Amino acid sequence: MFVKVWKEIEDGKIDPVYCIYGEETYFIDETIQRIKNALSRQEEVEMTTFDLEETPVDFVMEEADTFPFLSERKLIVARNAAFLKPAEKGAEKIDHDLKRLENWLKNPS
Repeated sequence: MFVKVWKEIEDGKIDPVYCIYGEETYFIDETIQRIKNALSRQEEVEMTTFDLEETPVDFVMEEADTFPFLSERKLIVARNAAFLKPAEKGAEKIDHDLKRLENWLKNPS
């Protein structure tokens, strides 16, 4: 799976959104780095990282919808999306608007 995605990234076929999850942090970090490297070959990239245990997903979407400040493109990494896996009710510290996220993912900026 990762090898196929890495090849596409290397070939410049970069999707607007990736949902990368799992226990193997090496593959997650390596994929993020490969995306950053591929984008950086084309132009300057502004990278911002959010922790979704502390930041509402609404804020991440708003950041994605704004233009980059000092570069041509943005790379936004949102880590710890615990709402994507089953959890105990009330375990979330942040209230995420998942319906808005679902709609945004249909047409990301």
